[in-house]
Amino acid sequence: MVEKPSYEELEQRVRALEQEVVAGKRAEEALRKAHEELQMCAEERTAELSKTVALLNEEITERERAQETLKEVQELDEKILYGSPVAFVLHDRDLRIVRLSQAYKDVTAYDPDEVFGKSVEDFMPEGHAKATVVEALKKVRDKGVQVGPRDILAPTREERYLTETILPIFDTAGNVSHVLSVLEDITDRKKAEEDIRLMSSAVEQTSDGIAVTDLKGNLLYLNSAFAQAHGYDCDELVGKNLSVFHTPEQMPAVDKANEKIQATGKFIGEIWHVRRDGSVSPALRHNCPLCNDNGAPVGMIGTLRDITEIRQTQDALTKREAELEIKTKEFEEMNTALRVLLKGREEDKGDLLRDHQG
Repeated sequence: MVEKPSYEELEQRVRALEQEVVAGKRAEEALRKAHEELQMCAEERTAELSKTVALLNEEITERERAQETLKEVQELDEKILYGSPVAFVLHDRDLRIVRLSQAYKDVTAYDPDEVFGKSVEDFMPEGHAKATVVEALKKVRDKGVQVGPRDILAPTREERYLTETILPIFDTAGNVSHVLSVLEDITDRKKAEEDIRLMSSAVEQTSDGIAVTDLKGNLLYLNSAFAQAHGYDCDELVGKNLSVFHTPEQMPAVDKANEKIQATGKFIGEIWHVRRDGSVSPALRHNCPLCNDNGAPVGMIGTLRDITEIRQTQDALTKREAELEIKTKEFEEMNTALRVLLKGREEDKGDLLRDHQG
């Protein structure tokens, strides 16, 4: 027969069970809390992952945009590089040409295929211009500084003037990795400047005065001859009105000349001028409108020739002609008197002969 447990044993068992129940509840509570914490961690981690994914998506989108922008910039660079009339030449550190634009041939007369991979020292003709270019390239490479823009007589097969700018290209470490030359052909501009210079010299050195005014008669330009004819220096007269060269008594003739310009497009005639010292002199003027490219008048251009000496010569000739006319009349009167006297003598001689014969 099984022995029944005592009261104390039962009580101990109950207590043990209670302890197990409490421990179980604590374990369940701990498990529940652990589950909740795990769930919170999972939610936080999920949120963090979502945020990270969103950031990654944004970064990917931004990179795609950057790549697209870079592609557009590269395409634009290609268009500029190959479509620009300005020549671009990229040199490596040995100053060999590693890239150049299509305009290079037009600017330098060298075919790109024959210079690619070569240094300028290999193909440019010897001379001061070549030495100057090489020295500038080395300076940019070695010192990382820009040279130019500067105008040079290019050491090319044909005589051409170029504007040259040489720039350093740096790598990520800040070292010069390449040298970029930018070349623009300015031969036509130089020739135009030379033509303008020659024209300016001709205008300045001519003995006739030349002046350009706006539509109100204010001087925009005048040469030395025009200024000196009135006793001034050029700098004193720019901006002055043409009226400073005329007295009030001379202005009606000036107004008439301006009216003729408006009516016929030119005036050629004599106008009296007043000098700085107050003396007056006659001048032969040839004035006409100055028009812009559209044919609209924007001012007036005029030439002036001081004819004081010519007038003096004319006056002297007129005086001499008057004197000669008087002398001629005197000679004619004397000739008439002589003819009368000779006629009388002939008549007396005839009478004498008749008396002697009778």
